[in-house]
Amino acid sequence: MTIGEFPSNAPTKLCTTCGALMPNSAIKCTKCDSFQNWHNRIAVSTTVLALLTALLSVAGATLPNLWSWYRSGNSHVSVSFAHDDDEGGIFLVATNDGDRIGSIARVSVDFTAKDTPYSFAAVLDPQSSPSIEPGKSQKIRYTIDVGTDLIPYSVNDVKGDCSLHIEVREFSGARTSNISRKCSDLRPLDFGTK
Repeated sequence: MTIGEFPSNAPTKLCTTCGALMPNSAIKCTKCDSFQNWHNRIAVSTTVLALLTALLSVAGATLPNLWSWYRSGNSHVSVSFAHDDDEGGIFLVATNDGDRIGSIARVSVDFTAKDTPYSFAAVLDPQSSPSIEPGKSQKIRYTIDVGTDLIPYSVNDVKGDCSLHIEVREFSGARTSNISRKCSDLRPLDFGTK
């Protein structure tokens, strides 16, 4: 018997690739070099295996950074009323607890006096900036010009509180923050009769 041959009385099977006769216990054909078990269903060359290994190592190094960038990159702006002044201004304190910049887009004061709804847009003071850097707080001044619209009313004509509607722009999108105050506490609302 020569190398590569097997006894004639041993149980045999045919190679699934080339059809050569081989022992039942063989897992690789000696004629065509193909595997006879599950290995023959996976056609992976060494080049493909090297590329997959490189891809997995690069993905393993970059995925944690991409995930943290995706999860944490946002601003979180909270706004509170600080005080007002006699010159038609209101001061808001904005705090950004996030790690991206945020800002205040619009501010308005809304209320109802004698069944008439009023909404006055606040204008950003030229010396104030509406942008809030990450991890910082700042006072922002807005002015409200009501003109002569409120002269026929007193503060007692207002139903409920005044509502400050503040549009906050964060990295992930815009949202509205509402602050409720007594209208008598807002000096820029110049009611004609006290």
